[in-house]
Amino acid sequence: MKLQRQILLTTIGLVSLALVPTVALLTWTSRHALLAQTEAQGKQVAQSLARSAQFVEKVPKDVENTIADHMLAQATISAHLVAIAEAANLSSQQINQRLSAIAKKSVVEEFWITDETGRAYLKNAPFAFTFSPDRAKQPQASMFWPLLTGAKSTVVQDAQVREYDKQIYKYVAVAGVDRRRIVQVGYNASFIERLRQQVGINGLIKRLLTSGEIGGIWVVGLNATTNATAVADNSGLSQKLSPTDTQRLKDSIAQKLTQSYQADGFLKVATPLIDETGQITGAILVSLSTKPVQAALQNQLLWSLTVSAVVLTISSIVALLLSRRLTQPVLQLSEAASSLSTGNWDQTVHVQGTDEMHDLATAFNKMSGQLKESFATLEDKVKERTAELGTANEEIIALNERLKEDNLRMGAELDIVRQMQQMILPNAEELKIEGLDIAAYMEAADEVGGDYYDVLNTDGVVTLGIGDVTGHGLESAILMLMAQTAVRTLKEIGEVDPVRFLDALNRTLYKNVQRMKSEKSLTLGILNYSQGLVSISGQHEETIIVRNGGQVERIDTMDLGFPIGLHDDIAEFISHISIELQLGEGIVLYTDGIPEAKDINKKQYGVEAMCEVISKNWHLSAGEIKQAVIDDVRRHISTQKVFDDITLLVVKRTELGLETESQPQAAALVEIDRQYLETINL
Repeated sequence: MKLQRQILLTTIGLVSLALVPTVALLTWTSRHALLAQTEAQGKQVAQSLARSAQFVEKVPKDVENTIADHMLAQATISAHLVAIAEAANLSSQQINQRLSAIAKKSVVEEFWITDETGRAYLKNAPFAFTFSPDRAKQPQASMFWPLLTGAKSTVVQDAQVREYDKQIYKYVAVAGVDRRRIVQVGYNASFIERLRQQVGINGLIKRLLTSGEIGGIWVVGLNATTNATAVADNSGLSQKLSPTDTQRLKDSIAQKLTQSYQADGFLKVATPLIDETGQITGAILVSLSTKPVQAALQNQLLWSLTVSAVVLTISSIVALLLSRRLTQPVLQLSEAASSLSTGNWDQTVHVQGTDEMHDLATAFNKMSGQLKESFATLEDKVKERTAELGTANEEIIALNERLKEDNLRMGAELDIVRQMQQMILPNAEELKIEGLDIAAYMEAADEVGGDYYDVLNTDGVVTLGIGDVTGHGLESAILMLMAQTAVRTLKEIGEVDPVRFLDALNRTLYKNVQRMKSEKSLTLGILNYSQGLVSISGQHEETIIVRNGGQVERIDTMDLGFPIGLHDDIAEFISHISIELQLGEGIVLYTDGIPEAKDINKKQYGVEAMCEVISKNWHLSAGEIKQAVIDDVRRHISTQKVFDDITLLVVKRTELGLETESQPQAAALVEIDRQYLETINL
């Protein structure tokens, strides 16, 4: 792509990158502001409607109460008139005629006057009627029965749909003044229902919908049941409240707070209804359309895009002019460089001014002259460098040959050391010792390892040795071989005292390590077993004692010795302990390669996991116990590489051996162990 086009596109891209976030931020801010304004308007409408609802619901009720008072007066007057008329011995027909005349001239349209049984014998209706206390038979009329029993003196019934002709009537009755009777008057209350529809809450919310901004209004009671509702025809809203709307109304009633939220493309506001006493009587939900907000946002976005297009056009024109000015010197340099690449060394570029392009042209002209001069002597330099490369190549080939020889020799030496390590390890026959079940395992992390273990049976004493040389490789393997030789030598000369044994071994290895100029050392544990007694000395990993039933005891060897090869005299650091083993009990020795084995998440295997496997499998043979531990370690590390040598030695006492006190080493060892145990018991 030409540089001029790159500059033009980069400029347009940067301007666009600045405009897009600006337009997005402006649109988001406008939307937030418009929604906040709409929400405030919705809250104002809902709260105003809640206050108006108290008034509009009160007006029909007040009218009905006024009519009730008038009807109560009419009923009372009628009761007195009937009493006077009957005292004057007027017939029922005469009294009916007088009461009918009164009804035609007053608000009362019906009258029903009973005897003591509840039978209406004075009335202006064309059918017979007897009052009953049974609510199942007379749900409405039964409420007047207490007037006959003397439980009440007046009863005022709310206007409601009459049972037999479905007309809306209001009834008021008083008790008789001369005897027990019901004096009831009735009024056709259709006017009250029409008044409630016109000035009540239903009429109010329907008139509010005509504004076009409100999609629906719901008025509910304390239990969130709908008392009144109105939904605009084109709103798409259902008259039935959704579960979300119902819950919001309940929350508004419970918390006595106005809430607003967005749902179904509408902004909804829920506010509680509070009467003149401050008590909450229900709640109102107002649903406002967000279409005006969307229209305003579209206008805002259109305006922003128009301004952005104008800014982008002006920026493109400016970028085009600027790119032409900047790229003209570059084009001259490019043409000169192309000619230079074809071998035309006589190239000079002229750029006016003092800026960086002028400096670049000057440097190009200087480089062109130098190339012209260098090309003339290039062939001689190539021949000289070719000769130098040939000599270096011969030296590299010779060095590779020497490295191959060294690698072969080193491999052969490592193979010899590896064979020596395997040769000095106890063989299968040496592990077959009467009265003991022994199993061993060792795996080196490198070609040769630094772990050491041995099982020696001399003069009735079984010596178990286990050690770990720092690091692994050739030096570690050699130190391991020296340690095995020293242990074997001390055993053969009959040394059983743990302090003299380890001190002599340390002095021997320390001097060899100094001669080798090495910094290697090793931890070494020595266990001597005879006649069920075990002597433990030397500093190494914990010694695991396993009792019958798989009970595990862990013995810390930190205070029983000192690392071998670090200091010439460690006698004062050496100690020992004695343990008695019963039939079925035993010992497990290991190097740190087992507890420090890591899985793919760098989690170590740990001594606890090993002890758990040993305890669960202790009823098996030593070989099976050994294999169970190795399998569990393999499972833990999975596909991970083994980074340290792994050694495991399992010894289990199975029966009484043939040791006798006539064997000197055994007798001496047993005496040492018994003295130790007696000291501990004391």
